[in-house]
Amino acid sequence: MFKVNYCKQNYIDEILCLNNKFRLDRWFSKLTFLFFPLFLIFSPVQTSNTSIHSFKMTNIDGEEVDLAKYKGKVLIIVNVASNSPLTVQYASLQKLYTEYKAKGVVVLGFPSNSYKGELETDKEIRSFCRSKYKITFPLFSKVAVKGASQHQLFKYLSSKSLNGVMDAPASWDFQKYIIDKSGKLIQTIEPNKDIYDADALATIDKLLTGA
Repeated sequence: MFKVNYCKQNYIDEILCLNNKFRLDRWFSKLTFLFFPLFLIFSPVQTSNTSIHSFKMTNIDGEEVDLAKYKGKVLIIVNVASNSPLTVQYASLQKLYTEYKAKGVVVLGFPSNSYKGELETDKEIRSFCRSKYKITFPLFSKVAVKGASQHQLFKYLSSKSLNGVMDAPASWDFQKYIIDKSGKLIQTIEPNKDIYDADALATIDKLLTGA
């Protein structure tokens, strides 16, 4: 019976072994050359400095909203919750929106149950916000702000490798992210600090005036 053995210790078979190995290497190189560009196209590459304006979100009424519509506005993005010890901050957020809207400031509320303080459905959240706090600033559909289901928007806001500015994961409900007119993250305000915190107002005023 004829038996092929590529590793017999004789000169001819060694040549054959090396020759076959060389052919395999050449084929592997060709396959790599052909498929590597496809890998680059379809692999999930994380890039920094993505603008907030590149995101499309679903609002509390189930409609898609392109955040590019807020170009030229100073944004206050907040992960809100209806049954949190910090829910009272809805009042100051609405007050700020009322006072600063004409100046070019928009508050965007993103309900989240990541800290177990939000209602079950968007309909319940909308009803609560409008009846209890008379909220008129834009509200969005409930999202996760941390964990395995974290929404891409909050991944961007939380990670310096994506936003190019800072690592700023939401440590609790009502973390405030201040975004400039070009859609870049500028500053975060801790959950336990009100939006009328002196540092927050100074940043907002500075962004409005371009100083």
